[in-house]
Amino acid sequence: MTRNCIILFMFVLIQIILSEEIRNKDLVLVPSESTNENEEQERTLANDDTNYDIFHATNQWQTIREDQSIPPGLHVQIDLTTGEKRAKLMDEKTSDGSENNKAQSSQYPTKQKYIKIDKNIISKQKLKDALKDFKDKFHSEDLDDELQTTHEKNKYRSMDEIKQEFEGANIWMKKDIEIIQDLVAKLNSSESAKSVILVALEELEYLVHQIDNARDLDVIGGLALVVNLLNQTDNEIQSQAAYVIGSAAQSNLPVQVSLLESGALQLLTRLLVNTQDSPSTRKKALYALSAMLRLFPKGTQKFLKIGGLPILASLFQENENEPLRIKALTLLVDLLTEQMDSIKKKAKEMRIQDYEKAALKAPLLKAMYQEGWCKLSTTLITTTDTETKEKLLQAFQILLPACRAEWKQDTKLKVALKLWREQWRSEIDRDNQDDTGYLETLVKLADTVEQKCA
Repeated sequence: MTRNCIILFMFVLIQIILSEEIRNKDLVLVPSESTNENEEQERTLANDDTNYDIFHATNQWQTIREDQSIPPGLHVQIDLTTGEKRAKLMDEKTSDGSENNKAQSSQYPTKQKYIKIDKNIISKQKLKDALKDFKDKFHSEDLDDELQTTHEKNKYRSMDEIKQEFEGANIWMKKDIEIIQDLVAKLNSSESAKSVILVALEELEYLVHQIDNARDLDVIGGLALVVNLLNQTDNEIQSQAAYVIGSAAQSNLPVQVSLLESGALQLLTRLLVNTQDSPSTRKKALYALSAMLRLFPKGTQKFLKIGGLPILASLFQENENEPLRIKALTLLVDLLTEQMDSIKKKAKEMRIQDYEKAALKAPLLKAMYQEGWCKLSTTLITTTDTETKEKLLQAFQILLPACRAEWKQDTKLKVALKLWREQWRSEIDRDNQDDTGYLETLVKLADTVEQKCA
């Protein structure tokens, strides 16, 4: 836009100059080699005294009237805006430079219309030259812009071009769903070796941590294939399949529902019961079971219905598997906490002050009491691990409404609670470094349980 405005301005300026030259052409005469015809015309012009009044110049600028002729050797200026013409005698400094003009003009009569144009006034040719240079510069800038654009295009390529370039090398990144489809195809192939299946399951476990990927795996039928792998006789495949199920089910309700409908719950509990399975397989099965049941009340109901509590209780018959028993008790405490929170909220709305009485209505708490979990939980008090003791205290606190009467008669439990409390107090007094208040919290928790069991 700016370029077009400048060109338009130059064009208008040229038109003004040309119009001024045409209007005042009777005042301009450029001497040249005279022919006979020209000499005759000049003589006629010189003798025509009646038509022109001679301009008498001084050292000061004077305005030239339209009916005045200008003698040679004067300094003349033309105002391009108003058309006004002014003249004066040549300065001494420039008089020497005009000697040649005077010599040439001496052969003409005195009244010839001959002027000297001021060099500072822009001529038509200069304007043409300037305009040509102006166009050349803009043409050069356009060329530079084109070169710059070409350079940018070469520097930055589109995604389609990049994909096309790397397509032959087969290294272009695939979308997650494409990777999942490839992995499911490997699981579904009867020709896939054990190593291929294990690698595919490992990659799937990484991908399904993202909720959308887990749902995509279910939609394309891959989750059902993974559940079927729990029926394999190979412990490694069973373990890795359970790991994928657990990672996919975490806080993912649609996947939890799909797993419940596929029968995964029964298969996972069966892996827990089978003592012939490796500890790793049973651990992964309990992990998958926990992910399926947490924050999913319908799953908890189904778990109780298929006899899940007795299956978990059977783990407490194995003295060599304390970590698995702790995980099982922790799972039940988490599920019971969910139910208790819901009951507590309803009791508050109904303004029921006897919270423990209301808590006894929790289905899971009733089932745990009936299945003997008050006694099973106390079998872990011989542990020496502080973190395990913390989990036990949390379990004791939430089981108190149902187990209080039984624990009042349990001398071993009372002794253990007193011993833990004294040990933690001793550590606090000796080291004086319980900055987080962790040990102090455990002491208060042990005090609460002991007092309610007194």
